[in-house]
Amino acid sequence: MKTEVKNVNDAQWRAIVNCDAAFDGQFFYGVTSTGVFCRPSCRSRTPRRENVRIFHSNREAQAAGFRPCKHCHPETLHFEATDTCTIGPGDASVGRDAPNGRSDVTPWSESRQ
Repeated sequence: MKTEVKNVNDAQWRAIVNCDAAFDGQFFYGVTSTGVFCRPSCRSRTPRRENVRIFHSNREAQAAGFRPCKHCHPETLHFEATDTCTIGPGDASVGRDAPNGRSDVTPWSESRQ
């Protein structure tokens, strides 16, 4: 298992500079001058490219001694090599059908009828 990629490729660098949320879940980046790791979409100040380290998971970034950014909270983003992405353990019901198979009905709307 790779723990970090020292050279940032051009696509990753553009994602960091442009704060591109489309790359969230594909990699994390750590900044050696601050000891912080972020999501590609983080709106924090753009780091110097030579200070950036790429990680394949937030666990790898933390194991390398980086702490999570207080702006983008990268520790809440979990993904696997299959590019499946989930946000936190409590969001397992997101995207499932609502009661009675109707996506427009919630348990709360039924009680108000």
